[in-house]
Amino acid sequence: MVETKSITITLPDSVWGGAIALAEKRKLSLDALVQDAIVKYERATLWQELRAYGAERSEATGYTEEDVVRLCRDTRREIAADNKSGTDAG
Repeated sequence: MVETKSITITLPDSVWGGAIALAEKRKLSLDALVQDAIVKYERATLWQELRAYGAERSEATGYTEEDVVRLCRDTRREIAADNKSGTDAG
């Protein structure tokens, strides 16, 4: 069983009304709606951090997005060729 915690939050009336309407529309409990929102917020934040890291590394190395795509394809081709020939790449 999943361990849970009970909390109290304070929301402006406009946010509360919107949350209730959205939960009803999606046929979710308010608890499930809030949990879903937090998970999505965490994922969005992680993606923002990953994009910032990628932009930083791109600037530092000079690689473009097209370079990365090409390098990934080349590496996958090499791995597939090694696997096909029975060569251990690792």
